[in-house]
Amino acid sequence: NTIAVTNHIVRNYLVPRWRNQIADDIPPLDIQRWLKSLHDNSGLAWTTISKMRGIMSRIYKVGILHEKVSRNPVQHVVTRSQTDYRAIVLSPAQTFAILKSLTNILHFTLVLTYAATALRASEILALRWADIVWDEGRIRVSKRWAKGRDGNTKTEASEGYVPLHPLLAEHLRNWRAASPYSLQADFVFPSLKEK
Repeated sequence: NTIAVTNHIVRNYLVPRWRNQIADDIPPLDIQRWLKSLHDNSGLAWTTISKMRGIMSRIYKVGILHEKVSRNPVQHVVTRSQTDYRAIVLSPAQTFAILKSLTNILHFTLVLTYAATALRASEILALRWADIVWDEGRIRVSKRWAKGRDGNTKTEASEGYVPLHPLLAEHLRNWRAASPYSLQADFVFPSLKEK
């Protein structure tokens, strides 16, 4: 995912803006103004702009290493890195109200699993029935699903087990009985559309 984000930033922002300028001649103030305009005029979040600044700075560092540029003007550029995002904390009553509104057993079980385990979406999507260790009351987290394939968990610390609450286990068993994909190697939350 990091590679895709970096490619997107380079191809869609950095190259179009700076392609016609000599890298050594770009003043830090021009970079500062451009990044600010991305927030003010394009509505990009400061966290995204901070990533752009970081990528641009890394490009300059590699350029210096390979003696393609003599300086890094980005090191003098300042961006905000604070996000405006505020997490919404749900009470148990609110969580149950959301669950109650989900009439599709797949959707209900997916949201319940997410709420009960706090796993990343990519980790939940990678779960196979073999990862549910029923007799030990836990769920094995050993991979994540990204870009249509299995991959390593986002961090080494993510790999391991999370508790399988008896209530969640009951709903997972009900979903497995209803799912057309219930073999050990099948996804717990398959794409019914893609089969």
